[in-house]
Amino acid sequence: MPLESIPMADHSETGLETGLETGLEKDLQKKFIENIEVHWNVKQVYIVTTEDKLHICLLKAIEDFNAKWKWWPPLSVLATLVLALTTTEFKDQFLISAATWEAAFLILMVITLTWSIVAIVKASRVKVCVESVVSDIKRQSTKIKV
Repeated sequence: MPLESIPMADHSETGLETGLETGLEKDLQKKFIENIEVHWNVKQVYIVTTEDKLHICLLKAIEDFNAKWKWWPPLSVLATLVLALTTTEFKDQFLISAATWEAAFLILMVITLTWSIVAIVKASRVKVCVESVVSDIKRQSTKIKV
């Protein structure tokens, strides 16, 4: 930006308009301009896509978002099984022995523990954010220069 295009302060009301003040102002403006850095952020990116592609991307984003919370149910069941296993004195019931009940709870606990671990690992790998959804939409489009 040329120095001449910068508006100068109007001192006509204060009576300070002198050659010295104008020279001082020009020096200050020149030093100010030398140390200024301007960043322009006016570039726009337009994404043109079809409704079905947008629908697919948004469904995937919703599925990924829901996957982040799929660890909660198995962990709740696991907590219930651990609590039941540690506090219950198993007895012979319904023609099933106490040892069989205890073994069944242990097997269910191992299965639920495995399910919980798998769900937690999957949830930790899911990255859902606005940028990832926009990237998916852009990835399915063709880039053209206008």
